[in-house]
Amino acid sequence: MKDIYIKKIITFVFALGMIIGTAGITQATAISVDGAWHQFNFDQAGSVTETFQFIAPSSGATMDVTDRLIYGDEFTIYDFGVNIGTTSAVNPALFNVQSGIIDPDLAWADPDLSYGSFSLSAGNHDISFFAHVITIPGGGYIRVNAVPEPNSFLLLCAGLAGIAAFGRKVFSA
Repeated sequence: MKDIYIKKIITFVFALGMIIGTAGITQATAISVDGAWHQFNFDQAGSVTETFQFIAPSSGATMDVTDRLIYGDEFTIYDFGVNIGTTSAVNPALFNVQSGIIDPDLAWADPDLSYGSFSLSAGNHDISFFAHVITIPGGGYIRVNAVPEPNSFLLLCAGLAGIAAFGRKVFSA
């Protein structure tokens, strides 16, 4: 009888340890370096529970982060746990005011929502967030764009120069 009681206690302690041990685990989302927006959410300050993983090409990448819905949220951004920056300061007069903006491009364009753009080197990245100064649940968006390869940029410039020369020849005749 005593052995059954001890086994139940050990089982309970093990189950409790598993619950407590997994409470802070974050969910990792693999994203493409294609400029598409990805949404993240949080319930309270510091509670963003999703990370974003991607591989930046050899030319590097730029990552944009913006708040959404409610004015007042700011984010510290981490790459593999190393602080790489904080999004812009917010207008204190608008703190906790509903913006009503759910479109990521409109959120990025709104100067009163916190936002930031970060340059990233080539290779693997694991991006996480810390949400600041919030009193109600909210969210934001992240997107990653590849920095154009130098060859692509030169090709674009050559094409534009050719178009300009052709236009000048047509209009001067």
